[in-house]
Amino acid sequence: MAEKKPRETADVSLPFAALQLLAPPVRLVSAALWKALKRRDVTQYGVVEEFVTSACETVPGLLTVRHQGKLTLGLRGRLILELCRTQPDPEVIEPHLRRIRAPASPPSSSSAPAAVRKDVKIARTIESFHSFVRTLLTDPTERELFFKEEFPVDYGPKFDEELEKLLWEFLIRLDQLLPVPNLAQVASEFVLL
Repeated sequence: MAEKKPRETADVSLPFAALQLLAPPVRLVSAALWKALKRRDVTQYGVVEEFVTSACETVPGLLTVRHQGKLTLGLRGRLILELCRTQPDPEVIEPHLRRIRAPASPPSSSSAPAAVRKDVKIARTIESFHSFVRTLLTDPTERELFFKEEFPVDYGPKFDEELEKLLWEFLIRLDQLLPVPNLAQVASEFVLL
């Protein structure tokens, strides 16, 4: 199934009030999240991560545990690294680190009802990331070296493209859940006062 990406049209735009009438609120939020990622507005990645996490907790199975883990860790991790680069203050960064956790999959029918499975690879990656961030916060030489040599390579355009793919897949799946009534359905519900 081919997935369409939105056209980039800078010359056509509707006022927000008109958009509110034409698009469901979740679609408007999805568009805002997509724009934040496309613009590389790293300061908004925390908001994007919170929305993804909230949606996945509300709709179990919306994403696989691995997909959700990669997306949320990528978003929150990129924000944390930006904070480490610009203002390496543990008091600012620690709340963001606490938000990073391995997503849990719903218990399967074959396991105990209360059991929750976590992706071991994601959990290990999170542990490593926490340790690495603490190193960046305590070792200025390591921080300077990382942001000079490794950061541009590991968190450059390829990283951004992967985050885009993960977010786009999430937004497509979320959009598929939105019931969009056809004209006949709307007309049957429409009552003149």
